[in-house]
Amino acid sequence: MSKILKSFGMAALLVALLAGTGMAADNAAMTITGDVQASVEVTVSPSSINPWTLSVGTNTYTIGGTTATITSNHGTGKDANLKVAETGAGGSGNDMNDGNMYSSTASNGKLFNALVLKATSGTTIIGDTTLSGSNQDIYKLAAAGTATVDFDYQQVIASGDEAANNYGIVVTFTGQIENEPT
Repeated sequence: MSKILKSFGMAALLVALLAGTGMAADNAAMTITGDVQASVEVTVSPSSINPWTLSVGTNTYTIGGTTATITSNHGTGKDANLKVAETGAGGSGNDMNDGNMYSSTASNGKLFNALVLKATSGTTIIGDTTLSGSNQDIYKLAAAGTATVDFDYQQVIASGDEAANNYGIVVTFTGQIENEPT
């Protein structure tokens, strides 16, 4: 009997100890704060145009939708600007950044006239941008969100431009968050 009472006593003590662990409680709180950084993303479509057959005179590339899309979460007092620049001459190894298409086989190396980007947004004509090595604004996203800019390329071929099958240029679109003008 004493064994039974001893076992019962040990069981009661164990239950009391386990119940006691639930009775005393402690807690701590963690405060989490964070900053959402402004960001901008730019996508272009298509990623390349190959080949574009050019002839003497004004050539406008309107085949398919050539677009640049800018998305930003910028806040009050900021704009997200879509910019464009020539960042290289495709295929020639020449990087003059003057907006002209280059050829590695043409004796003068480049076309006489710079490439022009003709941008629109919906039915609004944004304007013509003659490419150069400097970033040029082509669209301002004033409120956070997304906008798609449609554009055509225009290349004037002069009678003095040498025939070659490898003229090229690298056109780079970038997005930049800037303070609104005051």
